Amino acid sequence: MSKYGRNEIANILGTKTGPFVDLDSSPGSVVTDGLSRVRSVLQVEKVGKQIRMSKEDLFDVIPEYGRRAARLQPHGSAAGALLGLLHNGWIVDIAQLYEEHRMSPRFYAVHDAIRSRNLDCCADRIRSMSGSELHDLAASLNDAVFEIRQRLRSAEFAKAVVNFEGTARKNHRSLSAYVSNLFRLYPAMRVLRFDLGYLDSLWSYGTQNVPVSLREMRMHRDKFLRTISMRLAGVSVGDPWLGYAWKLDCGVDTSLRLHMLAFLNPRIGLPGEAAQAHIDLCWRGIVGPDGRCLHYRQLGSGSGSTVGMVLRGDAEGQRALRRAVLYMTKADYLVKSRLLVGTDVRTFGKGQLPKKRRASRGQTHEPCSTKTPLGREFFV
Repeated sequence: MSKYGRNEIANILGTKTGPFVDLDSSPGSVVTDGLSRVRSVLQVEKVGKQIRMSKEDLFDVIPEYGRRAARLQPHGSAAGALLGLLHNGWIVDIAQLYEEHRMSPRFYAVHDAIRSRNLDCCADRIRSMSGSELHDLAASLNDAVFEIRQRLRSAEFAKAVVNFEGTARKNHRSLSAYVSNLFRLYPAMRVLRFDLGYLDSLWSYGTQNVPVSLREMRMHRDKFLRTISMRLAGVSVGDPWLGYAWKLDCGVDTSLRLHMLAFLNPRIGLPGEAAQAHIDLCWRGIVGPDGRCLHYRQLGSGSGSTVGMVLRGDAEGQRALRRAVLYMTKADYLVKSRLLVGTDVRTFGKGQLPKKRRASRGQTHEPCSTKTPLGREFFV
């Protein structure tokens, strides 16, 4: 994540909670606590980073001034942050919430050291502890800090992080290059962002009888990609479908779904709202009444717009599109569904670039600039 910090990843993850349009109902919002969950995971990782930078024991027992009793004394911000995690119970809550998922190595470094010593169970009793019990607690905390520090500094940990985030980095680079090349061919595109999925009532996560299997999702996806271009071409003066990208995802409180980016040719007279309606009809025609299609209002400068017209030199539109591209691979930086790990089912894909159009004899074109107005060599 050289270009994007982990806090920006959190904000991207949180965009799942935002405006959408379900064509069967009025505009509304997806109300989830996904952003708070992500921030909790990032807070655990932040504590681990603070501990990694520390050098000595972070906890001690000192006598209370004017009293016989003693109290636990944290040293430094890392110690205070670790105690905050224990009091909030985030480590246990996150581990239980994402029981069917794989967390990042950063999270497990803190989680394992805390849980192996049952430190998460003593947060509420710290104020009432005294004597040898308090000294034992300080020793256990310092042991946990030492384990976290050594683990985060190890070569094995660095390798684990690269392996865990490698797929997300590769997919992000691949999709960025794909969109960049599309803009080399087309000066403007209408970008649609939507999710293809199933009614949540179908979902039974963690059981053997998953109503929507990975095989079924793959069949539905492939059929949708084969037919949507022909469907849109049949209701317009040409084929507006220029390209697409998809990412298979499976959340804690949602069923299998596809995050989609579609790139349409604005020169072909098909309004964005009409394209959305045909996308919805195409997906439900394949899946049946249990299909669900949500169109997000993330791109475009118009107030309340559900589609985005992005120009080659539009700084604001390009910035929004970069965020949408990052969103397509966002989850794999922090958490991965075990259902999608170790399977032969692809979780990311994109279309092929159209063949380069040849200019007619005597026709000249200005060369495309490889710089955006922001001076960043990203989309052109």
